[in-house]
This record gives sequence, structure tokens and C-alpha cells, in this order.
Amino acid sequence: MNYRKLKSLFDRHKGLAIVIMTVVGLSVLSILSFVFWDQNILAWQRQNLDHFSKPLFVKGLVQLGKAWLLIWLLLCWVLLAKCRRKASIAMIALFLLIFTVLPLKIITHRPRPRDVIKNHTQIDNGSYFFYSWSFPSGDTASAFAVAAAISPFIGWFARSIAFALAGCVGVFRVVSFSHYFSDIFAGAAVGIIVAYLAYRLVVSRPFLRRDLAKSLNPRIALAGIIIIPAMAGVFNGIDDLYIFSIFYPPLVIALYLLSKIKLSHLLSKAYWS
Repeated sequence: MNYRKLKSLFDRHKGLAIVIMTVVGLSVLSILSFVFWDQNILAWQRQNLDHFSKPLFVKGLVQLGKAWLLIWLLLCWVLLAKCRRKASIAMIALFLLIFTVLPLKIITHRPRPRDVIKNHTQIDNGSYFFYSWSFPSGDTASAFAVAAAISPFIGWFARSIAFALAGCVGVFRVVSFSHYFSDIFAGAAVGIIVAYLAYRLVVSRPFLRRDLAKSLNPRIALAGIIIIPAMAGVFNGIDDLYIFSIFYPPLVIALYLLSKIKLSHLLSKAYWS
């Protein structure tokens, strides 16, 4: 899609107004959750979900909040659908999260629910800046950033699925005692904000979209598709690699084949009509 057309489409549908209303709504929910709901929900979780064992499909879904998997999926999009410029918006959004989520975590230094339960809330000075704080949820922010970044390029059904999956990532982060609901509401708001900032950067900076699109050539995409899972296996363990391998490569292949079948059907219909 031409970026002038993209800007016109975004403006015509009052995209900025939607972004502002959504972010304000999520921020209000985050504040309300922090003040009224978080501790009550945590108490209920301790009574009912303390021994919750995540099924395999839940573990696969939670992986959708990991930046490495999101980048892998975007590279598959680049390689199979040749959507280099579209994918670049989402990648810029993920990059911007480094400068938003991490500072917020360090400033708020909110312990995770599981640490509160274990009474492990005192962090020594040596690990203060490297400790995994709770607010906001980085996984939720990543999932919403990619969903919001690709939403102008996909249909309403795929868009609904993308945001629903991002929401599920946040919910299961709460279920696993990794975050409070206020963390995931804030993470979703941050993700949508950085997606809009990434969109504005790509629309307003021709050199950025040109150079980044060139760097996302098929060879680089293929190399990333091979290397990223291998590195994830090395750093995250063989279990993460196993969960990834049984869910996401088959899913990408299935979606690609479905798109080809649909395209062939449309071409055949156009030919015979």
C-alpha cells in the first residue's frame, strides 16, 4: 500500500481519535485496577489458581508475547507475502518498546505477584536495574504493539483475531502470577502508543521506510527465520523451542497454503467469469 494512501486511510477513519480513546480507556482501567481490583484478584487467584498447570496450548499462546517470536512471524510475513514495508512498522514498534517499557519498569519497580506471594520483594542494589519488574507488562505491550501496527493492512476478521490473541497473552500473564491486571492494561496502552509512533515515523520519514525495507530482503528474512528459533532454544531452553516448533511453523505453513488456495480460487473465478 502506498504510504500516502495509508495516511489518507488512517485520517479518514479518524485513526488518531481511536488511538487516543483506546489509550485513555486502558489507562483508566489500569488506574482502577491498581486501586480497587489487583489485590482482590490476587487473593482469589491464590485460593483457586495456586496450582494451575498451564496446558500446552496456553504455553504456546503465551509465547506470542515474546519479541523474538513476534519478529520471527514478521520475517515469515516478509518472506512469504513480501510485506517488507508493512512489517517494518511493527518492528520499529517493538524497538520503541525498549525505550518505554524498560524505563517504566525501573521507575515504578513494582514486584511481580509471584514475588509478593513468596515475600521476595527486597532487591539488592546490584540487580536493581536488571530485575524483572511487573509494571507494565512487556509481553502484553509487545503483542498489542504488533497487533496495532499491522491492523491497517489486514481485514476486520484478522484484526479482531490479532487483538484477541494479544488480550489472551495479557490474561494468561495474570493467571501465571506474572502480572496484575493493571500491568496488562498499561502494557496494552503502551503497545498501541508505540505502534502509532512507529506508523508516524514510517509515514513522515521516507528514508526510514526505504532503508529499512531494503534491509528486510528475502535473504535476511530467511536467515532470521532460521537463526532466531535456534538462539531462543539456546537462551530460553529446549522446552521453549519445542513449544514453538509444534505450534508456529505448522501455523505459518497452513496460513500460507490457505492464502494460495484462496488466491487460486479467485483467479480461477475471474478467468471463467
